[in-house]
Amino acid sequence: MKKQFGLIVLIYLAVHFSGLIGYPLMYYIGFKFFGIEDFDKLDALSRGYWLVISFVTGLILVWIMESKRVPLTAIEKADPISKGNSVAWVFGGVVLVFIGQAIAVQIESAIGITSGSQNTQGLINLIKLVPLVVFVVVVIGPILEEFIFRKIIFGVMYEKTNFVVAALVSSLLFALIHFEFEHIIIYTTMGFSLAFIYKMTKRLIVPIMVHILMNAMVFLIQFFS
Repeated sequence: MKKQFGLIVLIYLAVHFSGLIGYPLMYYIGFKFFGIEDFDKLDALSRGYWLVISFVTGLILVWIMESKRVPLTAIEKADPISKGNSVAWVFGGVVLVFIGQAIAVQIESAIGITSGSQNTQGLINLIKLVPLVVFVVVVIGPILEEFIFRKIIFGVMYEKTNFVVAALVSSLLFALIHFEFEHIIIYTTMGFSLAFIYKMTKRLIVPIMVHILMNAMVFLIQFFS
């Protein structure tokens, strides 16, 4: 893997697991300096604010790396589709991902896995206390995930294998990093669909926008229901 890619993956992993240090630090600050004694609320606030701090920092670092001309993958070296067609692919991609997830839900239901995401519900609870978390969930998270799992992992593997292998491996890793193993089929299906969109459009911005719209719709539905 190219050196810049490896550094970006390390940045993402550091962001993802930084809560092991960041949560206790924010908890201590909230208790020591702000006198918050509602420990359940303090725990949620600590997680929410650290989520914002860590992901914003991660996005800035990745943007700095990208500004240093991160190497193009084989997919990006090919001619991308036009901007007009890209817009069409964004909306068509949302439909594609929804169809894929609907099929995945049916498969999970058939094998006895109940619907509903504890991860999503937990994030909604955080958003109610720390509204800035919604920006992480809807915008920053999808940008980082598409850069890591589609551009880097899928893109590099695609150069060495083929679409199916690269898409499947990158999608499984995408599913595992969400730590909802009971819904691995849903996450893998979403990742596979986004990899397909990336390959067909040759523009990373397209799966990024699809991912952003998907997260926005899911959280709006869950939040108001």
